[in-house]
Formats: sequence, structure tokens, C-alpha cells
Amino acid sequence: MSKVNQNRRFILNLTNTAKLFVLTLVLSVLCTGAALGNPAYAVGDAIRVTLDGKKLSFDVDPIIENGRTLVPV
Repeated sequence: MSKVNQNRRFILNLTNTAKLFVLTLVLSVLCTGAALGNPAYAVGDAIRVTLDGKKLSFDVDPIIENGRTLVPV
């Protein structure tokens, strides 16, 4: 394999790696944004969960444990 072909192959691999990194970064930002759009928040002792602007109710109440909000699914 000539030196020119080796350099082209390296550049193609580097370009594909960069594209994959950018795609991964974009997808992680989009997924995080989707999760942040549906908040769970506490008012007093009650935890209220909204989805698309509508309040959800559950058979078992959501709880906060170790700083995390646990919501039944």
C-alpha cells in the first residue's frame, strides 16, 4: 500500500471518528433536553409530576430518596 493511500485511509478513519463523536454528542444533548422538559417537583410534602403540561396521578405516590425522585412506572 502506498504512503498516499495510507494517509487517505487515516484521514477517512479520523473523519468518521469525528462524525461519530459529534453524533453521540448531539444525541446526548437531545435526550437530556427531553428529560428536562418533564419535571417532577415537590410542593410542601407532595410531589407533583407533569407531562406535556398535564398533572399525572399514580396509585403509589412518588418519593424522594437519596436526592432522587422515584416515580412509579
